[in-house]
Amino acid sequence: MESKHKNISVLLIGPLPPPVGGTRISFKYLLDENEVFFNSLDSFKFINLSVNNNSRILNLKTQLKIFLQILFSIRKYKIVSFHANSKRILIWGFVFKLFFRKKKFIFRFFGGDLFEYLNSIIYKIIARATFSNSVVLIQTKGLKVKLRDEKFNKCKIYWFPTSRPLVKDVSLKVYSRKVKRFLFIGHVRPEKGICELLKSCDLLFSEGYNFELQIAGRLFDKNIIKNHLEHKNIQYLGEVDSQKINELIMDCDIIIYPSYWSGEGYPGALIESINLGKPIITTNFNFMPELVSKNGILVEPESTTAVYDAMKLVLTNKKKFNEINEFAKSMKGSFDSSYWNKDNFQKIINSI
Repeated sequence: MESKHKNISVLLIGPLPPPVGGTRISFKYLLDENEVFFNSLDSFKFINLSVNNNSRILNLKTQLKIFLQILFSIRKYKIVSFHANSKRILIWGFVFKLFFRKKKFIFRFFGGDLFEYLNSIIYKIIARATFSNSVVLIQTKGLKVKLRDEKFNKCKIYWFPTSRPLVKDVSLKVYSRKVKRFLFIGHVRPEKGICELLKSCDLLFSEGYNFELQIAGRLFDKNIIKNHLEHKNIQYLGEVDSQKINELIMDCDIIIYPSYWSGEGYPGALIESINLGKPIITTNFNFMPELVSKNGILVEPESTTAVYDAMKLVLTNKKKFNEINEFAKSMKGSFDSSYWNKDNFQKIINSI
C-alpha cells in the first residue's frame, strides 16, 4: 500500500478547532481519517488556518504569517489541497495560482455562499483564473450545477458533501420521558432561526402543549435566550464536543434547525442527524432542501408561524410523525465520512 503513493507529495491546508464549528470539525475528520494515507506519501505537510486571537491586530498578523508560510511551502509539493471558505479560496487561491501555475490544486469550499461572490464580475474573473486546471470540491449538488451553468469548464468539479463518522452500535433509545424532545444544534444567533424557534415555543407553551427543547452551541448574545431559560422545559447546554452531540441527537425525537444564514450549505448538525436516522425540521432555504424530503419537514425561513405549525404537527399528528421517523431511520449512514473523507478523497488525490 505504501509504495503505491511514494511519488505523491501533498500540502494540506485547512482549519482545525478550536473554536468548535462545522467547518473545523469537518476538516478535522478528513485529516484524522487519512492519517495512514498521508504518512504513506513521499512528502506531506499540514498547515492550520485557524486564527483564535482576541485582538483583531494579532489576528491579522497571524493570518499574514500563515499566508506567507503557505506561499513558501507550495513549491515543495506536487499537490496543494486547500480547504476553506469561499472568500479565502478566491483571494488566497488566486495568489497561489498566480505564483505556481504548474502546481496541482484542489480547492474545497465549505458552506453555500460561493455564488454570492460570483455575482460580482471581479470575483467571477478571479474564480475562473483560480479554478482553471484545478479540482474543485463543492459541498452541495445545487452549487455544482450552478458552476456548470456558469460555464466553469476548465476545471474538474466534484460533489463533496459534509460527512461524519458513523457511530457504531447505534440503537434508538426507548424513552422514559413522556414528552417529545426537540433539539437545536448550531450557533445560537438570530440568523440561525433561534428567535423564531423560541417564539414558537412560547406560543405552544401558552396553548398548553408539553414538550422539551434542548439548545446546544456557541452563544453569541446572552439576551437571545436569557428570558427563556426560566422555563423548566427549555435547556441551554452550551458548546458540546462531537461525542456529546451524537448522544444528544440519539436521545431526542427530532432535530429543529430553522436557519436562514446566507452561507448555509450542508450544516454539520443535519448531516450528523441523518447519519443517526433522526427526523429534521429545517428551512426551505439555500441548499438544505437537498437534505430533507420524507425524512422531515421544510418550513419557510424567518417565519415564526411556519416553525410553530411544524412543531405543532409533530406534537399532535402521531401518524405523520411516525411516517417521517421511519423514513429518517432508512437514511442512516447516508453521509459516511469513511467513504467521502477517506475513499473518495484518496481517489481524487491519486487521479491528479
